[in-house]
Amino acid sequence: MLANTSKKEKTVLIAAAVLAVVGIGAWVCQLMQGMRVTGLDNTIIWGLAIAVFFAIIAAGAGLLMLCGLSEYLGFMNDTQRTQGIAFSLAAMATGGVLIIMDLGNPAQFLYLIGSFNFTSFTVLDFWFLTLTMVAAVVYLIMARASMSTKAVGTIAAVLGVGLIVVEGILLANNTSHHLWASPMSVVSFLVGAFLGGSALLAVIAPEHKKVFMVALVTSALVTFAEVGTSLVAGTDLARSTMQSVVAGPFAPYFYFQLVIGIVVPFALLVKTNRVVLAALCGVVGLAAEKLWLLCAGETEIWVQMHHIGPLQATQQFSYVPTPVEVAITAGAIGIGVFLFLFIKNALYKTADKSMSDGAAGE
Repeated sequence: MLANTSKKEKTVLIAAAVLAVVGIGAWVCQLMQGMRVTGLDNTIIWGLAIAVFFAIIAAGAGLLMLCGLSEYLGFMNDTQRTQGIAFSLAAMATGGVLIIMDLGNPAQFLYLIGSFNFTSFTVLDFWFLTLTMVAAVVYLIMARASMSTKAVGTIAAVLGVGLIVVEGILLANNTSHHLWASPMSVVSFLVGAFLGGSALLAVIAPEHKKVFMVALVTSALVTFAEVGTSLVAGTDLARSTMQSVVAGPFAPYFYFQLVIGIVVPFALLVKTNRVVLAALCGVVGLAAEKLWLLCAGETEIWVQMHHIGPLQATQQFSYVPTPVEVAITAGAIGIGVFLFLFIKNALYKTADKSMSDGAAGE
């Protein structure tokens, strides 16, 4: 596997393998001791792992959408498109690993697969993810074989859009959580896919970094619109919940998103050529946005049940991921990086073999 891998990529590969081993070890610890080792409870049941899941799926599906769109607009060449599909596939696989780990018990995952309860958006999300990954695999094989890919690229892009819409509806369907139960959840998820996908596109094709800059500005505008509306025109509950985001226990995640996820990558793109670092900051910032959205939305229920009148009790809540949850999340990312480099190496190995065979024939 390492034959066609550069020294820098070998270092990344080793680091990814170490993270994967640590993450698997942490997952085993979670299986043996229960979900309590992740710090999640009856108030906050979705934390870092699900936030990163939403972000990494958004990035992968967003890039797949752009690959499909490039079939018509031609802003990616064949090599860039092939790398983009591989990147997208690895990102979505990382999300799948995170879901399996976060469920707490493999039996629950098997139940999810076999239930076929398509009235559940959780089940729909799983099957959309599966279908999108299958389409991405077919797309990658056909692109690598230099076959006509416009039709399969269109199907993959449509499935990618569907996956993001289903995830937005999954969150918005939780009507007991006022912060989530809004059409803006779907809009926010689509903007996140644009941000994550354009970030990965900038890594593959730096000449398109301006698309990433537009996505950063769009994300900032949508975030300020969501926050400002809740603070100014919302109910007491909405204002109290959003206060916990801008000046309460979840503020670190909110300002992390704004600074590291938007301001820093925008500055890097304008003043330097450090596109990879800018893209990494953008995706990490997207995960921070999903984290404060999840945490603030989950604490709403406790506030409604325990308080009458002005609502300030969310100030009592805080959420800090435990080392086990951080290790599990990092491990899943390590598996995703390892998978991407494996696919990339296999593609180049096949290409080198084809060139050698051609030379021998001559």
